[in-house]
Amino acid sequence: MTTTKERQILFTGAMVRALLAGTKTQTRRIIKSPTGTFEINSTLDMKQCWLNVTDANEQAVRPLMCPYGQPGERLWVRENLFWSEHEDGWCYQADNDMLECEYSEAPILQKPLKSFIPSMHMPRVASRILLEIVAVRVERLQDISADDSVAEGVEVSHRDTSGMPWYKLPGWEKPINVSDAKIVYQHIWETINGADSWKANPWVWVVEFRKVQKGADNV
Repeated sequence: MTTTKERQILFTGAMVRALLAGTKTQTRRIIKSPTGTFEINSTLDMKQCWLNVTDANEQAVRPLMCPYGQPGERLWVRENLFWSEHEDGWCYQADNDMLECEYSEAPILQKPLKSFIPSMHMPRVASRILLEIVAVRVERLQDISADDSVAEGVEVSHRDTSGMPWYKLPGWEKPINVSDAKIVYQHIWETINGADSWKANPWVWVVEFRKVQKGADNV
């Protein structure tokens, strides 16, 4: 049993596949203020950021820790599960692989009353992906670079005769007809967070990580 601090984190099916392929090593999550609106003043040791929190009465500066953890801590991945009548067992929706754990270890996995378990209810014992945080920083969403877009899971489809890369969404056979990885990442972001979420250009936590081993092996 590991003594390293762990937290759970949810990913979509496409992002799970990118994690399994080893092509996704970053995630961006919107910074949520405890109250009011805020602006970032500075970062502290890459673990904290100072927020200017504005409420109805006054402005106050306070530190806010990254809720996803600090370098060296771990994230176990939650993803959607479904019951396969063909396999007579639970499978991961992202790629149809079967769970390799004892159902008796989690009540929700025993004789299913429903045929689907959303990611937010997936038990720890069923997690197959464990990530170790290597860095945390803060930035505006639209400040993401082309290289970081690829680290977020955007795939290189092919290179043209000049060597210019063209990009596609994770798992898509056909490329989006652009040579800018940020445009593809914008599509991914809006698919997850809503049509106007990119335009809002929020402050985000940038969490960089490496995959260590199957999550269920570290219970």
